[in-house]
Amino acid sequence: MAAVIFRALSNLRFAIETETDADSPDNETTYPAIREAIEMLYKLCFSDGFTSTASINPPNDNTGVLTHAGAAQDVDEHNGRTLVITSGLARGDFFTIDDTAAQTIICTGDNLFSAGVRSGDDFEIFYDIKNNSDGHDHDDVNSKPVQGVAVGSISRDEIEDYAASSDYAEIIDTGEDSGDRTGTPAKIAEIMVPRGGTIRTTFTMKEDTSGNEAYGRIYKNGGAVGTTRTSTTSYVQHTEDLVFAKDDLLQLYVWDNGTITSYFKDFGYYVDNTLSTAQIKDAL
Repeated sequence: MAAVIFRALSNLRFAIETETDADSPDNETTYPAIREAIEMLYKLCFSDGFTSTASINPPNDNTGVLTHAGAAQDVDEHNGRTLVITSGLARGDFFTIDDTAAQTIICTGDNLFSAGVRSGDDFEIFYDIKNNSDGHDHDDVNSKPVQGVAVGSISRDEIEDYAASSDYAEIIDTGEDSGDRTGTPAKIAEIMVPRGGTIRTTFTMKEDTSGNEAYGRIYKNGGAVGTTRTSTTSYVQHTEDLVFAKDDLLQLYVWDNGTITSYFKDFGYYVDNTLSTAQIKDAL
């Protein structure tokens, strides 16, 4: 057996044809080249990149504790992966990692000392190459997780926040809503905002008679957050950038100060991108 296995990738070389053709004898040059090529494929595909050296002899029992002098690991960082011994008497042996602490790797049920592991032996951590039965699914145990790729479904919490913009609009009603609304502010429409962030709220309003004015204001979950807007006899659009959390209710409240008819339309919001349609609720 070679003195070490899973050497640096820079040691990789392929077996050449003159070493493996029919008239070439078996020899100790050809076999290492083949072995190292296979090892490098394992290293490229399954190594998680963590290497270190045992700092003391493991206990001669089945606790499977290996203490090392390498960089500290996160608790449970390598759980379920495979410990591969790469030098010493136990080189080539591998064990399932059941627990990870800052400077220890624990392979419960395995006697590492009996297997030949000693202080000074090198090792490398691989994604699970011992017990893997469900393939290469990037679960951070049998293979490296892939950033930015969904495994299963994505919840709304995992989608980036909104940013106010004029790029995309969620407008719930482009028709007019008219009436005499003297007195207390009353809600005429609301939208459940499906993602958090800053949105550009919008509504358009006017009055039918000058002298008495209509008012509109953006509310959030029943509380006023926007600026009170005052009508004119012509439609005017009112926009305002406001912060909302996921599932907050964006609401439009209106009222007037006299016997007039007020008109409202185009209530909604604008954002920089839209991945989920707003949930529309009728006014109560």
